[in-house]
Amino acid sequence: MNFIGKYCPVCGNLFEENDDIVVCPDCGTPHHRECYRAEGKCANFMRHQEDFRWSADESPREEKAEAEAKVICENCGMENSRSAKQCVSCGCPLEEESASAGGMGPGIEPDMGQSVDPRMAFIKQMFSSSDENTIEDVPVREVAWFVKGNYVYYIPQFKQMAAGRKVSFNFMSFLFPHIYFANRRMWFWAVISMIVSVIFSLPVMISQFYSMGFFTAEVNTVIEANADLINRLAAILNMFDLGFRVITCLFANYIYYRFTMKAVHRIREANGGGNQTVEKYAGVGGLKILNTLLILIIAGAVSAIAIYAFSMLI
Repeated sequence: MNFIGKYCPVCGNLFEENDDIVVCPDCGTPHHRECYRAEGKCANFMRHQEDFRWSADESPREEKAEAEAKVICENCGMENSRSAKQCVSCGCPLEEESASAGGMGPGIEPDMGQSVDPRMAFIKQMFSSSDENTIEDVPVREVAWFVKGNYVYYIPQFKQMAAGRKVSFNFMSFLFPHIYFANRRMWFWAVISMIVSVIFSLPVMISQFYSMGFFTAEVNTVIEANADLINRLAAILNMFDLGFRVITCLFANYIYYRFTMKAVHRIREANGGGNQTVEKYAGVGGLKILNTLLILIIAGAVSAIAIYAFSMLI
């Protein structure tokens, strides 16, 4: 595309024929290379969450109006649309500075007896910039930016673990440990727990495939001759499986705490150390639901290989 005669959103100057121009790979916004380098990100970064796409009609005046239509979260600094009630980053309630008396109009006193949402009060405290509001010398807001979904649950857990506690309760990791770890991007633990699960369930799978007529007559004969042994082995491994699930249930949060803090420290070191901004945590951490499908496919493939190997060895 020819950008000559269009505006750079950073400096507001028109692009000329010999200008060095770079284009944002996400939204297509053109910038002078030096302007982009000075900003360190796309001038329309905060609009990417709205699936923004740059068009040739964009001008500094329109971008200024767009910026004026944003509300800045006082806790985390994220820009939000004027109509938003809560920050899209930290969940804190948004208040317009121009709204006097809680938005009820000039000269009207607010109801001092109105209830305050304890969850919102907790979130505001969590994202405060106090020097004491840290985990391992990292501001809590940065840990929350990495955790993303359900950070209101994890942050108090992490604070207690930073003080020395290791045991907590995670019901999801009891039911589906490999799915929990995969969703939180902890692939090492996801693969380990998946392999353990396949091993412990192997006698049950053998019985199920036998009942479905999957094996050859020779393999069926061996299974029938050792039916009692397979059943006893299944009962024993079920107990081991239960014990493994209890362990993951009690220590999954601590494993996630260590995973999160190591990742946050790496991000801070990679960006020169010190406090970071929310965009540094874009695309990392949080949940990835697609990983559920991936780990289930991997588990299915490993199970199939184990059953095939069993049938070949008999």
